Formats: sequence, structure tokens, C-alpha cells
Amino acid sequence: MDPFSKTIGHKTARQVFLRMIENNRLPHAILLVGPKYVGKTHLVTELIQHLFNTSRHPSLISDVSLLTREIDQKTSKKKSAISVKQVRALVERLSMTPMEGNWKVAFIQEADRLSIGAANALLKTLEEPKGNSLIILRASSIESVLPTIVSRCQIFRLSPIAKLEISQALQKRGLSKTEADEISERSLGCPGIAIRFIQDSEMRARKETAIVQVETLMSASLPEQFRSVFELIPKTEVDKSVALSRLLDDWSEVLRAQMLKTISTKHSFNFFTRGFDNSSWRWLFSTRR
Repeated sequence: MDPFSKTIGHKTARQVFLRMIENNRLPHAILLVGPKYVGKTHLVTELIQHLFNTSRHPSLISDVSLLTREIDQKTSKKKSAISVKQVRALVERLSMTPMEGNWKVAFIQEADRLSIGAANALLKTLEEPKGNSLIILRASSIESVLPTIVSRCQIFRLSPIAKLEISQALQKRGLSKTEADEISERSLGCPGIAIRFIQDSEMRARKETAIVQVETLMSASLPEQFRSVFELIPKTEVDKSVALSRLLDDWSEVLRAQMLKTISTKHSFNFFTRGFDNSSWRWLFSTRR
């Protein structure tokens, strides 16, 4: 039975993982890179479940540590980076004897948010792993992760999935062909967006609105672009920077998908699939001044 049967797409990555596991050659450090919602976390979840022969979520497995930024108690917001203290605690847990099987696994969900000190604290473990320890890192692009970390990991690039493949997967989940085709078209090649379209009507409406907004913005002048951005930020939002960031994320996903439709050279394909994010919007606006 295929342990990755619920994963949509990424056939090559799944086959490589299976071959590594069967040959007992799974690397001690893996870096998964790709656009948001492309399926990185889902693939990791099924990999961990296979290693521990369980259907439980990784957060419920005692030998698995999930690492992300902590919440600042004063502001109730996520801190800007993963701290040295967090990584040192993680390294200590990895050095302990497994309780449920033969593996100790760490899933660093925001590898691009490791502070310099945190990354340095992780390096020794990446260079000299103990026992059957596996460190999995997730990021949107290789460039967002420190080179010293990247060089010690086996890299898996996850690209957007073909619309037909997403549509077929949704039909297997019970959707009609018409609805599956419509959602796959709106998913921008990201299975996570497709699934959320089904489960979250509010998110679906927001993403569909973003497509219209981007089409309008691309034909507008620079002053009109800035005016539109400020008008689109909800006036009732307490934290307008969060609202703006969410808006730019939605637009970036739409723009990336539109660009992929017209790009033919490998160089351009790599640039846009791994490098277009909020900072790219700021760069785009600044160059239009």
C-alpha cells in the first residue's frame, strides 16, 4: 500500500522517499521547498506516519517534535524568529532514546525563520546526527534559508500541480467533474488551496476576489495601485499590517500562477516558483516609481 496515497501530486518526491525508506537510506536532514499550500506539510505528515506505522497526527507522536515560532505573551503575536533556546531544546529531545519506535523526528515548519544563533545551534546536529534521527525543514524557497543549513540537507523542490491532476483527485473525493474543474482552476496549482476551497467558504471567496483584484491592478496606474491597496484593507482591522500581509499573500499566489502560464524558460520558471512573495510585490511597486 502506498503510504502517500492521500497526497495530491508530487509523484517523484513520493517515489524517492519510498525508495530511500525501502533501502534504509533516508537522509538525516531534508529540506522541502515550494509555494504555500503546495503540499509540503501533507507530504511530511504522511512520511512521519509511515515511519511510525500510525495514522495519528505527528503532534500526537511522542518521538516527533514540531518546531515553529513562539507566541509573544505581551503582543499575542508570533515572534519574528525561532530562538536559540527553542533549537537547543529540540536538539536535546533528538538525543533522547526513542519511546515508540526506532526514530526521533523534528519538523521545523519555518526554516526561513531560524535566527542566526538558532541556525548555528542546529548545525552540529545536522553534521553529526545521533542514531535514527530525522530533521525535516520546510520553507517557501531555498534562498530564504541560510546557506549553511541548506548545504547540509537533501533538497526536495515541490512545484505547483497540474490542474487536471488536482481535478481528478477532487473527483475521487466525491466532487462532480464540473465543481472539481472549477476548484482546480482556482487553486493555482496548490492542492492545499483546493482542499481549503472545499472546507472553508470564507477562504474560497477571498481567493476568488484576489484573482479579480490582481487583474484590475495590473491594468491600473501606479497611483491607482497604491490607492486600491489602502482601500482594500478592512477599516475595522485592528492590525492593518496583518491584513495587508494577507492581502499581498493572496495576490502573490495569483500572480505566480499567471506568470507560470506564460513562462517557457527554465531560468524564469525557477525564479518565479521559488522567489515571488510579499517582498517581491514591494520590489515591483518600487521599480514602477
